[in-house]
Amino acid sequence: MTSTITKSDFLQFRESPIHFWAACHDEQTSRSFNEFQQHLAAQGRETERLAYTYLESVVLPAYEDAELIWQAEYTDGPFYAKLDGLIHDKIRNTYDLYEIKASTKPDKHLEDIAFQILVCEANIRINHAYLLHLNKDYLRSGDLQLADLFVCTKMDEDIAGVRDEIMTAREACVRSSQLQDPHNLEPCYKPKDCPCRHLCHPDLPAYPIYDVPRISKDKLNTLRSAGILSIHDIPNDIELSEKQQAVVDVIRSQQPAIDHRSICESLSEIAYPIAFLDYEAALTAIPAYDGYHPNENLAFQYSLHVIETSGADALHYEFLGDGYGDPARHLVAHLSQHMPQAGSVVVWNKTYEQGINTLLGRSYPEYEAFTQNMNARIYDLMNIFRDGHYHHPDFRGSYSIKAILPVLVPQLSYAGMPVAHGGQAVHTWNLLTAPEISTSEKQQLRTELLAYCRLDTLAMVEIWRELQSLC
Repeated sequence: MTSTITKSDFLQFRESPIHFWAACHDEQTSRSFNEFQQHLAAQGRETERLAYTYLESVVLPAYEDAELIWQAEYTDGPFYAKLDGLIHDKIRNTYDLYEIKASTKPDKHLEDIAFQILVCEANIRINHAYLLHLNKDYLRSGDLQLADLFVCTKMDEDIAGVRDEIMTAREACVRSSQLQDPHNLEPCYKPKDCPCRHLCHPDLPAYPIYDVPRISKDKLNTLRSAGILSIHDIPNDIELSEKQQAVVDVIRSQQPAIDHRSICESLSEIAYPIAFLDYEAALTAIPAYDGYHPNENLAFQYSLHVIETSGADALHYEFLGDGYGDPARHLVAHLSQHMPQAGSVVVWNKTYEQGINTLLGRSYPEYEAFTQNMNARIYDLMNIFRDGHYHHPDFRGSYSIKAILPVLVPQLSYAGMPVAHGGQAVHTWNLLTAPEISTSEKQQLRTELLAYCRLDTLAMVEIWRELQSLC
């Protein structure tokens, strides 16, 4: 059992007390630092490095007589805090805390800094607390300008508003860590991502209530308190939306529900030539190239399948940045040579692809007309499933392409692929573009990334063909 409670421990307790208990008692069985989290951690380290320079060169000189203390450590009973930056005002003998975040939204991190402050106050005199975060309005042009890249947001009043709540939660956190077993702690609501399913969801049925799309925690709690865990057992008097009820009905009947007319009407909107497009992009906290704000997506790869006319084979085009120069600039130039100028651009989740197109057009104005034209022609194939025109019990309430593909096109699968989801794609691209990588490793990683992105668009082609066969 852990005897020290860090900020990360406390935040995990706030998210899920039972997960926190499992971590304290070495009962977590599947929690891992996934590839996307590794990417975010690397972005955080880069932000901290620059923030140190910012504190030293921009913030510290504004004090009359002060020193910057980096990563000081304090305890308050069982609570432990390792701080980012402290500025010691030697004249007043007080301290200002600077909590660094690779984020543009300070309100997301109130509990982080409140925890730190409470630990600090047991040891030193705190004057002010600041979140040092990235400036959402900063647009890179040339060398990074640290004075404009960062913003210091004073958090004193916000902390005062949650102080009592955090103090109470700290006490509850300690009590939870000391429990002999977690049976009185509330289970989590996401069994697929649960790090201790044997504790949260030991008797999960084949079709659990968690598969009902967008079901609220209140409804889940109502069902759980009645001992109902299976979709088959949901009472008729539980109010569900039309889409939720459709999923429940399909799972209960174990028969697909297919609205042929709506599917065919929707597909009739697609015009030849049909371009099936997918991007891979890395969220970059610190803009690496001109024309980008903090925390925007840098597109590094695309896959494109094009069907020119009815009955024609799909032609494939692709691009993958190799780490030499701005990958997105090269990507949009390459794509502009292969994307048809007319017809439909078919994607899965148009919010993402349209967002990448808009960003490409803004960052590279010479391609703005091209990217706007693509956006005007986008058709979202996911909508067939999101809008409820096609339900299948094995979709389990999901309209992710990874849930749809193995049901409609079982001969295609992401299973066993070295790169099988977006987080792995970003992680692999980071490895691919690392300066120390060997030529053979680079070629292997390129092969894996190209295969993954190619499957994304090939999956859309084959799902579209399967849907077309219904018309």
